[in-house]
Amino acid sequence: MDGEVVRAMYLGGGKSLKSGAASIERSEPGLAYVEKTANGYVLSNPSPTAGIVTVTLPGLAGLKAFKLDDQGRRTGEATVTAGPLAGSIVVQFEPASKLQFAEK
Repeated sequence: MDGEVVRAMYLGGGKSLKSGAASIERSEPGLAYVEKTANGYVLSNPSPTAGIVTVTLPGLAGLKAFKLDDQGRRTGEATVTAGPLAGSIVVQFEPASKLQFAEK
């Protein structure tokens, strides 16, 4: 936390984690994290299995999603679906994959 702003959330083997208005959830138990960076946010599924990750985090609003390779380089835009709650997104993740959310 940075005051009232969530800077990072790490889900370490469960299905959901909530802090205030922010949350991160997986379709099945596993790993997932969202982390604020200098350029926006990184959302990742470090699990060895695929999964659907839903994140509710006000800081993601208005940002574009980009796929990242294992070196953290962009490989193209990512498909992100609006989630069930205001300010939430849903991502179908492959195993051990990451997205960056940034203005451009």
